[in-house]
Amino acid sequence: MQRIKAVHALIAAGVAASSLMVSAQPASAANDCDSIAQTKVVTGYDQKRVRAICNALNANRKAKGTLIRGLGNSDANTPWFTKLKTYYYSDYKTCSPLAPCQGTRVTIESV
Repeated sequence: MQRIKAVHALIAAGVAASSLMVSAQPASAANDCDSIAQTKVVTGYDQKRVRAICNALNANRKAKGTLIRGLGNSDANTPWFTKLKTYYYSDYKTCSPLAPCQGTRVTIESV
């Protein structure tokens, strides 16, 4: 009987410990941000802008979206932001063979 009680106590302790491990939260969430290029069709060359959003952002971090343009042309950026689940946009820039748009990125820095 004593042995059965000891086994039950051991099982109960194991279940309690595993429940604690499952419910433990990480110290900080991972950054979860995304960006895409949006196109506006106009006469001549199309224009593009970046749309950026973060669904999770570590504490004391800020993010901004960038439309990457090559050949010495200035990139288009969203403002820096910390608010989650909100879209942020840059101004439209003309993309042409002389001023190509090469993609987007999200930059994350300390606040």
